[in-house]
Amino acid sequence: MRIPRTIVQEVLRHLTPEGSREFFNVMRAIGQIDEDEVVPFALGSKYEAQGLKPADAFIAAYTEWVGADILVSENRHFLSRQSDLPFKILSAARCLTLIS
Repeated sequence: MRIPRTIVQEVLRHLTPEGSREFFNVMRAIGQIDEDEVVPFALGSKYEAQGLKPADAFIAAYTEWVGADILVSENRHFLSRQSDLPFKILSAARCLTLIS
């Protein structure tokens, strides 16, 4: 599992201190946190040119850059207008159903 620093910061805003410790324990065990700057600027620009908001364009660029097959998101509107993405978008519940 990989996650960009921007998303880590967003997740931490919604967790208690105990939840934050648990999150970092999971990430140390099975994940990797990437700094935002490693994502090629041109890739983000490509998604912005397709009409995505800058934050959504960054997330789409990161997802493509890491070669992910799936982006798990609870944002119902995230990339809803994009049909030709190189990855699928699933809710957390749907993702858990598939991996259980």
